[in-house]
Amino acid sequence: MTKETAGGCVGDELQGRITKGAVYFLEKTTTISDLLKKSELATNNKQTAKQVANAKELLAEALIMKTGMLEYARNEKFSVDGYLTHKAALLLGDNRQVAAAERKRTQTATAAKADIPEDAAHPLLLETLKQWRHTKATEAGLPAYCILTTKALTGIACLLPTDIHTLMTIPQIGRVKAEKYGEEIVNMVWKYRETIFSKDQGL
Repeated sequence: MTKETAGGCVGDELQGRITKGAVYFLEKTTTISDLLKKSELATNNKQTAKQVANAKELLAEALIMKTGMLEYARNEKFSVDGYLTHKAALLLGDNRQVAAAERKRTQTATAAKADIPEDAAHPLLLETLKQWRHTKATEAGLPAYCILTTKALTGIACLLPTDIHTLMTIPQIGRVKAEKYGEEIVNMVWKYRETIFSKDQGL
């Protein structure tokens, strides 16, 4: 049985299960959220339209709360204290204010992200990154996409980021991933760039 440590922290085995579950359910909540945004009711009845709009708003707020808690479970070392603190922070702020803040944050983050083509400009670096991701996933006992998605790796192999700020402009790489893996990734990019430079110079 996995025991909790001080502060309600869980062991590595349970942490891995929590992370996997959070990733899985985040995908589901994202799908529901996307469907909710696209759903439209064709009606001339103002009362019905208002009721539907209110119901959609309540569902959107509930999804934001669920998403916030799942993101905590995915990105942070789980503990009972941390979970309750994060939940309280979301609940103490009016849900509508939380929803508005989340929409603003998402819009800002999206605007700051770079456009990434489907194919990597540097396939050799992409292959190196995939091997690195496989090693990290194996060590953590997690699926590869829990480390970084293929889209994120493709972005790295296109932009060749040499600092954390540029790394975070790549879609699906946020603060937590950048803090956790950023230094390793930037070092790999620098090494690759030096290799390419040496070849170009005929060294």
